[in-house]
Amino acid sequence: MNDIYSPPRSELLEPQPEEIRLVLASRWSRLWAISIDLALSLVISLPIYWLSGFGSQFMLGFEFTLTEFSVAVLEGLIIHLILNGYLLHKYGQSIGKKILGIKIVGLDGRILSLPAVVLKRHLAMSLAISIPIVGIYIGFVDNLAILGPNKRCIHDLIAGTKVVEA
Repeated sequence: MNDIYSPPRSELLEPQPEEIRLVLASRWSRLWAISIDLALSLVISLPIYWLSGFGSQFMLGFEFTLTEFSVAVLEGLIIHLILNGYLLHKYGQSIGKKILGIKIVGLDGRILSLPAVVLKRHLAMSLAISIPIVGIYIGFVDNLAILGPNKRCIHDLIAGTKVVEA
């Protein structure tokens, strides 16, 4: 029935949040970001390692126990957190990622908490590469995984993260 005097009818829909399309960061931007982060970390950590005797022992060819090597890796992680902790917590970015305009997010697109990033993404791989003999291969394979179609390293797979344009 078409009553010309009845009010118009329409179907009201609830407004839907805009879908945010996240663009994966390029492999090159990730490479340059980690290069910047490593350079900054080395500027701080090398003098510390040298003054602590670790650097001179390394240069003289001394072998290190797993404990000594793990302490050095944890020192590096602490230096990384001092440099990048606030940015990782607030924006999902390290200094290098901030400069390159990329960030770390969960698979749902949200920024992860700092403990989640540190434990799942950084500490897990730091401990894995500390394993004698095979650790260096773990690190190598971790980095090679970025060549896959989803541009995610093994540490991304472990942590459930991806790196996207900011």
